[in-house]
Amino acid sequence: MPDVGLNPFADCPLPPAEVVVRLQREFRRVIVDERQGVQYAAERMLDARRRGATTEADRLSDVLGEALEIIATDDARSDHEFLKLFVVPGEHPVARFFNNEHQKHSETLLKRCELALKSSTPKAE
Repeated sequence: MPDVGLNPFADCPLPPAEVVVRLQREFRRVIVDERQGVQYAAERMLDARRRGATTEADRLSDVLGEALEIIATDDARSDHEFLKLFVVPGEHPVARFFNNEHQKHSETLLKRCELALKSSTPKAE
């Protein structure tokens, strides 16, 4: 399945650390994996180089170490109700779904995520 870009009303993309903070306020469990984030950005960088998109590849190279993979859920035992996001500095987060069932079961979580990232002020606890 293709990745789904989140575009919270085209506001300026949030820095990865702010994305993590907002998701931690919204979801019971948030797991951050820097290594997987770097791998995601590196794969995109290599793809951009293969396509001859030098400017994009250089930009991704510059922020490679800051990219994150984030898993957000309210039920750590669920095989389907979770979000897997990739956050690269300067871009809106991207959601990755493994199959249609995963995407269907995660729709509500995705909407909550978009709202949490859209708001201009952090959600009160």
